[in-house]
Amino acid sequence: MNSNELMSLREPFCFLEDSFEGASESPSRNVPVVKTLYVNHMGALIRRSQGRIIVETEADENSLDFPEEHIRSIVVFGATALTSGARDWALREGKDVHYLSYRGSYLGSLSSAHSIARGDRLRQQLSFCQDAHRSLELSREILRSKVHHQITLLRRYNYREKSRTIERNIEAMVDMCGDMRLATTKQELMGFEGSCARVYFHSLSRLAPEELRFEKRTRRPPLDIFNAALSYGYAILLAEATSALISAGLEPGLGVLHTANSQNPRLSLALDFVEEFRPYVVDLVVLQLTRRNYLTNDHGEAWASKPGGVLLNREGKRVVLNGYENRMIQVQKGAIPAFSGSVRRIIYRQAERLMLNITESEPYRRILWR
Repeated sequence: MNSNELMSLREPFCFLEDSFEGASESPSRNVPVVKTLYVNHMGALIRRSQGRIIVETEADENSLDFPEEHIRSIVVFGATALTSGARDWALREGKDVHYLSYRGSYLGSLSSAHSIARGDRLRQQLSFCQDAHRSLELSREILRSKVHHQITLLRRYNYREKSRTIERNIEAMVDMCGDMRLATTKQELMGFEGSCARVYFHSLSRLAPEELRFEKRTRRPPLDIFNAALSYGYAILLAEATSALISAGLEPGLGVLHTANSQNPRLSLALDFVEEFRPYVVDLVVLQLTRRNYLTNDHGEAWASKPGGVLLNREGKRVVLNGYENRMIQVQKGAIPAFSGSVRRIIYRQAERLMLNITESEPYRRILWR
């Protein structure tokens, strides 16, 4: 495929992140630009041949074909397979492969031995999670970071709207964020966060076009296009967060705020870590797409097995992924002191800061967004 075909995002749904329009970092000409490969085509096969990664589909013999050194990681949706050669290459070279369901729910990841947390670090993480004081302080910082970013997003978009209702909601969220400092248990923290969430999503809805406004945050199933887009974006962001944690040497299933057990297995630490990035990445993207009329009610379809549920159709998924990747490659300065890089690099750097908090007791600080 040539570059023009990649930019058009024609069928099948296979592309590299940097094929989208938008800002990106400017690497040296001698350094390959590494990208994430997305494949969302039922029955596609990913194989390796002569130093290249090739995606084959039933319709096209070679739907996508790129040098292997240009690929950072692979995200596959639904019934997409890797050959043993592609799998061995990914494991050997430390290229994570993330598996999502056709609808975008995160299922798991294939990670090399180079990425798995070692025994000493795992024991440190377990000790941290069992320390009530330290885990409470980290939980507090994570949730306050999330609320700070929610407030920033509302302020940015209400600057022109000048909605008095949203202004009052922001004031209430500021007060509740301050109250989080007084919480003595994680349950109290979650109570404040839940109250903030209700106020926040009410305000977020008012900033969307009238035909896309919603009553509240809904999932399992989402009941409207806006919520469907949020859920889809959150699933992709969770895969990104999981990869970042594994790269930092942390166990993504051992969390401090969310919990997991045999009856409810989940990526607890990844769910903790991703909280502050939800408004910073996904909420911002979905709001932008709806306000610019890139995402409309035409991008939804009924969820057959769940009456009233709404799913993104194939075009809707591509629109959300387009916006998501544009956001992830934007270069930010000042989010982390003395650090400049894309939003994706910020996520990986923040995972390292989380690791240092858990293993070295260094303070965990939220990313800055003004």
